[in-house]
Amino acid sequence: MINDNQQIKMMIMFVLRSAGGTIPSETVFQIMDECGIGQIRTLSELFELRDMGHISLITDEDTEYAVLENTGIEIVSALGRDLSPSLRENLMIITEKEVAKLRNNLGIQPS
Repeated sequence: MINDNQQIKMMIMFVLRSAGGTIPSETVFQIMDECGIGQIRTLSELFELRDMGHISLITDEDTEYAVLENTGIEIVSALGRDLSPSLRENLMIITEKEVAKLRNNLGIQPS
């Protein structure tokens, strides 16, 4: 089980970078849950990342979205390799699967 707050923050930023854009916070919760990080823990770290200016949380029509800011991009680019290769791979696979579900729900066909 992952207990390191910094590692959880890095995981969240890695997920957002892997998603390639803005995704609903609920999707971040689902991805992190599949990695054994509960919603309350994820929410706490999302708020800390927001307060530090590394991500933004934007609400549009009752849906909250998470956006990786420039400082978050710089951090995950420089320090993302601190996550184990297996964890990074797992995060990318789960994120890809969840983003594909989002696209499918919107009727967007893969290019």
